[in-house]
Amino acid sequence: NTRSQATGPNVQVTHAMRRRGVGQSSRSYFSIIRRLLSSLTESERIGFCFDIDGVLTKGSRALPEAQRALEILHNSNGKPRMPVAYLTNGGGVTEGDRSKQLASMFGIQIDPEQMILSHSPFRKLSSNFQSKPVLVVGRDDSQHVAMHYGYSHIISSKQLIQRNPSCVPFMNAESMHADSEGVPQYGTEQNPIEAIMIFTDPSDWYLEIQVILDLLLYGGVFGGTTENLNSRRQQPQLFISHGDSVWSNEFPTPRLGLGSFTSCLETLYKDRTGMNLAYRVFGKPQREAYLLAEDALQAQASKLWNAPTCSKIFAIGDNPSADIRGANRQGDPWVSVLVRTGVFNGGLNCSVDPAHIVVDNVEDAILTAMNHCRRDRWHSLR
Repeated sequence: NTRSQATGPNVQVTHAMRRRGVGQSSRSYFSIIRRLLSSLTESERIGFCFDIDGVLTKGSRALPEAQRALEILHNSNGKPRMPVAYLTNGGGVTEGDRSKQLASMFGIQIDPEQMILSHSPFRKLSSNFQSKPVLVVGRDDSQHVAMHYGYSHIISSKQLIQRNPSCVPFMNAESMHADSEGVPQYGTEQNPIEAIMIFTDPSDWYLEIQVILDLLLYGGVFGGTTENLNSRRQQPQLFISHGDSVWSNEFPTPRLGLGSFTSCLETLYKDRTGMNLAYRVFGKPQREAYLLAEDALQAQASKLWNAPTCSKIFAIGDNPSADIRGANRQGDPWVSVLVRTGVFNGGLNCSVDPAHIVVDNVEDAILTAMNHCRRDRWHSLR
């Protein structure tokens, strides 16, 4: 596929509508879009895979271009006209809860099966750890999500610290003593932690890095000793939901993400042991996330068109090292589309992870994708 800057009549229509005011021209605008959609042939049955932060939203705020883009792809009842999936490196809630949040924001229908979060691949891993102690790291409702996935023997870093607050000497000791008798007896000699699952970026790096390092160094025993260190006890397996070093919210410049946290953890682990830290990372740009998105899109294609798959999948994102790299790795039928409303906000394209298509925002991405299909059809007939 040729990597190009978005041009063409459909993008020009979008710009013209913006200048006149979409509110005044909405009927004409969406009439044009409906004709464009209806002109797509069976071989042009396309699907869309959206990142969320920096593409559809900025923090808790919906981007106006995203509202118009999703109106293009959904009918008046809020149901999708074509297969749509949401693939994000965010998380901390269940797929059902995140679907409800996004659907409410944009006034559309989103099924949980359309939502792939960074930790969604953890669901399949739960069968390996159903009866084993697991440390769950993350904000919001990460522990609830873990139980929803089937992890039944879980504990958090704060719960572990309640047993021995001296682990983090610069924390408020009073807050660490609460309800220590009710803490599950995991991370002990008898029940060592066997896996560490990082669901989201931690809010307290100092606390989490200290606890994770202790468990890695002492064979899953919290408060372990040199005897544990010298024993042949197996190190807990470490699973990380994504590797984004930065991400975009309302702040003018990108914020540090879970990938940056992991870099700190790796550096400290190597400093203590002289060895590289072994772990497995999920989320974009890893293959597992895209397989889940393909499954979601194929199920919708079958339901909407009685077709086994989409002829093209346009992956729209703002982060070249995650969204664009991941889509490019998949090859056909994936087409990477980079927008300038998030992590990437300038230039013709990213030199390290160049996208097939670069546009200003997600609305332009939708129109350019449809124009892209029409152009390919024209070239095939020449």
